[in-house]
Amino acid sequence: MVYKLSALMIHYSTYGNETYMMWTQLGTVGGLQKVGAVVIAMLAIAYAALVILTILRYRAGAKIDGLLLVLLLGSILTFNMAFGNIKAAPRVYFGTFSVVFAGIVYSFAKKGKEFKYLSVALTIVSMILTFSLSQKANASYANDVVLMHDVVAFATQNKILTPAEKETNLVFIGQSQVGNQGIIHKLQDIFITGATRTTFFQFDPPLTSVRPYDFLKIHGHDFKIPDQELRAKAAVMYSELPDYPNHQSMTFETETKTIIVKLSN
Repeated sequence: MVYKLSALMIHYSTYGNETYMMWTQLGTVGGLQKVGAVVIAMLAIAYAALVILTILRYRAGAKIDGLLLVLLLGSILTFNMAFGNIKAAPRVYFGTFSVVFAGIVYSFAKKGKEFKYLSVALTIVSMILTFSLSQKANASYANDVVLMHDVVAFATQNKILTPAEKETNLVFIGQSQVGNQGIIHKLQDIFITGATRTTFFQFDPPLTSVRPYDFLKIHGHDFKIPDQELRAKAAVMYSELPDYPNHQSMTFETETKTIIVKLSN
């Protein structure tokens, strides 16, 4: 319930669905992804059957400790089952593991009492980190919106408007790393999802990420994704530009019809 409520606070829900949801993309994905989705579907059916069996045995007064442990461990794959995706990001597994680990400790506490306070402490810490992650994710979203508006405003100043955007290259140099330091952020990085940065654009390596372009496209701005050679050349030529949000961090190269945005070194 904590994770569900937390997810409702994150504005990136639609973006995540477009990125991971295989159930709605089966007609367009390749053969291996389809096979993977079928495997995940079989796991989901087995998991649901195990849930029903556990409920029936509980109602009959039978012991269900072993079944509960299997369900608990199987819950690590709930992301895969919900999205139909054979491969989830490692941070997703870390996030689920924090809950599973707290659940296992709780089961020990229920039997032996000696881990009772540790169980409660772990659960509270997981909840706090989860909700603080939501706030960080929303801050990342807000920063990305500001960056998008600044890029569009710069394009407008240079008379680059729709549909000219489609013919205009957009190069982001570097990534915004400020705000990703400190022990609390590192704890979130390990135990929750790793989404503790100041922007969603920096998950992928610089000069190869498509996240900024996907984000802009979702908001109606379809800039051209430049090839790797143009990106690498721009990174060298404009390395001396000041870092964003300095108003001189953006420039326009008329010869190649390229907007350069210097985020960091």
